[in-house]
Amino acid sequence: MHVLDEERKHDSLVATSWHCEILKTGFLSEAFHNYHSIFERMTLTFASRSQFNIREFVEVTDKSGNVEKLENLYFGTYLLKGNELIVSFQDVRQNLQHSDDVINLDYLEFKGVKVRYALSVNNDNLYFYSNNRNEIYNLACFTSS
Repeated sequence: MHVLDEERKHDSLVATSWHCEILKTGFLSEAFHNYHSIFERMTLTFASRSQFNIREFVEVTDKSGNVEKLENLYFGTYLLKGNELIVSFQDVRQNLQHSDDVINLDYLEFKGVKVRYALSVNNDNLYFYSNNRNEIYNLACFTSS
């Protein structure tokens, strides 16, 4: 019975899509000193028991209030073990690039990265958080179903 419960839990992500939003402000890096904020809207889809993709729409606002957009696609694999989700970003494509290569490279650096999340599902919400308390990877998502 325990094996069946684990399989059901794992299958609960299959063929689901989640919407997530992140607003980044207060940049410490000198490379981002010209920017006021970065707003990211993502749709995360678990396409199968092992494949995921993310479609990301980004709005970068500079200190003068000008907004420039970019779009990214991420493809990869995932493994769910209990409440731990391990995602491996295998490819990153930029459909729309920013005029600042520093911004573009920041997103492209996800290619080849593996991230471990603790995962919690509560009704129509999906929460990702880092067990090592690295807040950069914390994320709350929702589904429209």
